[in-house]
Amino acid sequence: GAMGIVLQARQLSIGRDVAIKMIQPPRSESATTVANTRDMHRKFLYEAQVTGKLDHPNIVPVYELGTSNTALFYSMKKISGVEWTKKLKQLSQDENLDVWMKIADAMAFSHQRNIIHRDLKPDNVMLGAFGEVLVTDWGCAIDLNVQKRFSGAGSPPWMAPEMALQQQIEKHLVADIESLGYNAVSAFEQFGPKALANLKEDEMLNKIKGTGADAVITIVLLNKEKERYYRPTEIMNTPFANDYGRLSGYFNTMQTRILIEGYYVTNTNYFWESGFYNLYNNKLIYVAQTKSFDPNSTNTLAHEYGKKIISNMFSKGVLVNKNSVINNANE
Repeated sequence: GAMGIVLQARQLSIGRDVAIKMIQPPRSESATTVANTRDMHRKFLYEAQVTGKLDHPNIVPVYELGTSNTALFYSMKKISGVEWTKKLKQLSQDENLDVWMKIADAMAFSHQRNIIHRDLKPDNVMLGAFGEVLVTDWGCAIDLNVQKRFSGAGSPPWMAPEMALQQQIEKHLVADIESLGYNAVSAFEQFGPKALANLKEDEMLNKIKGTGADAVITIVLLNKEKERYYRPTEIMNTPFANDYGRLSGYFNTMQTRILIEGYYVTNTNYFWESGFYNLYNNKLIYVAQTKSFDPNSTNTLAHEYGKKIISNMFSKGVLVNKNSVINNANE
């Protein structure tokens, strides 16, 4: 991988071959800074600890974590086999389904323990000579039991499309907001996907406020045939106030609607909707919906949507160009 190298070794006390994973030596002296070294050690230890928590027949087991001449390493089972990606076309449909079912067992086990792999793909599944199926490379995994910030991760071709799009949209939106002189963070980068799901109102608000945020911009893709196309800002005076006028009400309502099977289908019109919520009073102060446009890629979509929504908020006076205000004050 990008961070580690795997070597074969002999465990003399037991007389067996094992795999040893160590941190990849730096490719240049400039990369060998104290901060970089500490960060690599932290990530390496985290990977070893996360993998070591998962004792399952279809997850490669960790034997030991330690140091050798100040070099961090962990030992694990040596797998005699090949990557699933090299056998996919050789195996029958039933054989591939059998592999997939064993992978699903491993994922169900890890998810029950709130550990998400985040880079599941055929390259990270090893098939042993005697029918073993082992999910490997947990370097991108996150442990949701640990209260910390997680960055986006995974291999784009194998990421869930909605996850990749969410990450791209939030990345562009953050950049566009920061260009106006504001501080902004991405919920995807800060909390990971679906980390705010099923939280009570106070829990959600406290978690978001803990980042230093005082406002939230929501983004959701809605089925035009199933949703009210326009929700005015004065929604506090309507029967929809409880569902849409408060951040937690809006978030939980949308979660129960859009995550049900059959909501997203082909040959249906959709629209983007964004709201701006003040966290001090938990009130909706701005809402807008897009008209349809047809970008040529998800990256273009993410970039265009960020620019459109921020431009509209600027024109409505919801956001101002703080850089311009500062410059005028200094003149």
